[in-house]
Amino acid sequence: MDNLIDLLKRFVDEILDIRILISIFVAIVIFIIEIKLTTNIDFKNKRIEKTKKLSHVIKAKKIKMYDEDTSGHDIHSYFHATYTYEVNNKTYEYRFMDKVVPPYELTLYYLNNLARAFRQDDTSKRHALGFIALIIPILAGIICALLLGVF
Repeated sequence: MDNLIDLLKRFVDEILDIRILISIFVAIVIFIIEIKLTTNIDFKNKRIEKTKKLSHVIKAKKIKMYDEDTSGHDIHSYFHATYTYEVNNKTYEYRFMDKVVPPYELTLYYLNNLARAFRQDDTSKRHALGFIALIIPILAGIICALLLGVF
């Protein structure tokens, strides 16, 4: 029983140091503030908005497609497809590569050069923001602990 009491006293003295608790509290508060600030951010793709405003939207038809995986069991394989689209009696090609099966018709966008068309991807700044949102509170807690003299 004395060992348990000694262990609890040691836990309270070493782990529940007020400086560590303040550092953890600072990290949690900054994380909550980040969540509040970033939940209302709308990640619009400005290139897509500009092309829609300029009416530079085209439909492309799939002419050929293949899958890297011939067995049908590899989840890391990519689908490749070639699409064609015609503007002003000139034919262009677009090469598609993704992990999802390519659709028969694809909506493409272009700014100035028709040969450099692009599609609307879901990849955006959300991934980078999520990474930063995890790092900033941790760094703030560590800096706070350093300033309070924990380390």
